Amino acid sequence: MRMSKLFSKTLREAPSGADSKGYEYLLRAGFINQMGAGLFSLLPLGFRSNTKIETIIREEMDAIGAQEMQMPVVNTADIWKKTGRFYSIDKEMTRFQDRVGRDMVLAMTHEEAVTDAALDELDSYKKLPGIGYRTAERLAYATLNLTNDDSQAFIQALDDASNKVKRCPNCGTYFDEECPICSDPRRDKTLLLVVSDSKDILAIEKTNGYDGLYFSLKGTLSPLKNRTPDAIGINELKNRVTSNGVKEIILALPTDLEGETTALYIANVYKNNPDVHVSKLANGIPIGTNLEYLDNLTISSS
Repeated sequence: MRMSKLFSKTLREAPSGADSKGYEYLLRAGFINQMGAGLFSLLPLGFRSNTKIETIIREEMDAIGAQEMQMPVVNTADIWKKTGRFYSIDKEMTRFQDRVGRDMVLAMTHEEAVTDAALDELDSYKKLPGIGYRTAERLAYATLNLTNDDSQAFIQALDDASNKVKRCPNCGTYFDEECPICSDPRRDKTLLLVVSDSKDILAIEKTNGYDGLYFSLKGTLSPLKNRTPDAIGINELKNRVTSNGVKEIILALPTDLEGETTALYIANVYKNNPDVHVSKLANGIPIGTNLEYLDNLTISSS
């Protein structure tokens, strides 16, 4: 573009207020226009230069796997109050209220906003079982450090898990097309192994020592937690046993008080039914363990 058609104009002499060479050169070359003290407009040349610098920085960030995000200039005052900067910064920061009376600020920097975004990640990971604050913090920062390709693959995997993976209505295991257990014609349909959690099915399948079917309860009996027989699926278990002609129920439940109570309840349901035998996994002694190191309860239950 010809200088004669450029929106900005050049200056022969530096303005009297120019107190640095950089400021002077930008004004004289027509890159910026001063609106007021500390307020400038980027003129076409300045805007182009700024865009090129952004492009270079963005290319370098992409090369090392960094990710770009954009945060609002207007922030809720809550995140600034959490860090204390709402109170420590004086009149340099603009404060106002929105139309419903909430405190808002014009953000001078974005440390509060990016921290708030990271905390959202922490809260998401803390919903997973066994994940505390420290572990959630590490996972959140690891997620933020993912490359763009890895980040998209992670998002896609979560989306597939939510939309494509289904829970088998019969055994409770998870599948994406067809339940590999219930659809297997080689399985012995007269054997039914009962677990309290569907993830226990995978553990048993890894042994390659069981060829029957499964039924997953929705937990174990616990009156204090409002887990009644109906709530954990005892009626569904009865219907499954009747409809499939099950002859033996194998209980693979936790050995804690709630698991033992559930096992005793199921055993009592079929106590007077000669057509259905109820058994449970044995409580064994670990291989390679000396008896002298075991407690009396472990030995007696084995």
